[in-house]
Amino acid sequence: MADITVPARFIPGEFRVGRVFSRSYAIFSAHVGTFFLLGAISALPALLINWNQLAQSPGRPTAAAGILILVGVVLSLIIGPLVQAAMLYGAFQDMRGREVRLGESLGVALRRFFPVLGLAICFVLAIAVGFVLLIVPALMFAAMFFVAAPVCVVERLGPLASMTRSRDLTRGHRWKVFGVLVLLTIVNIVVAIVLKLGLVALAGPLLTVTGLLIWGALYGAYSALVAVVSYHDLRVAKEGIDTEQIASVFD
Repeated sequence: MADITVPARFIPGEFRVGRVFSRSYAIFSAHVGTFFLLGAISALPALLINWNQLAQSPGRPTAAAGILILVGVVLSLIIGPLVQAAMLYGAFQDMRGREVRLGESLGVALRRFFPVLGLAICFVLAIAVGFVLLIVPALMFAAMFFVAAPVCVVERLGPLASMTRSRDLTRGHRWKVFGVLVLLTIVNIVVAIVLKLGLVALAGPLLTVTGLLIWGALYGAYSALVAVVSYHDLRVAKEGIDTEQIASVFD
């Protein structure tokens, strides 16, 4: 298992973007099979959307295509939060030096399914309102509520209380959190575009969708771990507590 002990130079009051990325990678690489599988499950709804977009004739949308897209969106809204909660538990098990078990992680996630689902809906609505008001408020909301899902699972709060708590935790570090979001988004967009353009031209729709599924699994798993580690490090920085104190709620 990778050594991800908090380094001596990390002191209360600090939140380091580079450390968030490196620790997230250490957790992912230590349990790549488990987290990749969870990421693939989370990415499956997007498979319906991508296949529909690549396989249908240009300029000829159908009712069936619209239904597939709708089903993909709904499944994504349901499966995504559940998988993110499972990854959160697995990440904390790793940070505590304990074994990461897929079934156990999913069991913990299921116990918080409805609050996390409600949070996902509230988050989507907040971002939608932000885009209506203009793009900048949406970006501000995304940074403000970045660790709401970990809050919901670890601190066992409701959707709105989790968003309020996330707002409080990110206060004072929001530009750094925004930087994390920007870096993740840029990488995801660039890789997805390259895969779509390159694979469609060389291999056709089937391999393109397969490539996008693999990338979606990798990106989904890693970005979920980044949110978990951000939550952990924000609490360490702002409250001066350690991993065992944060994760004791799971005992």
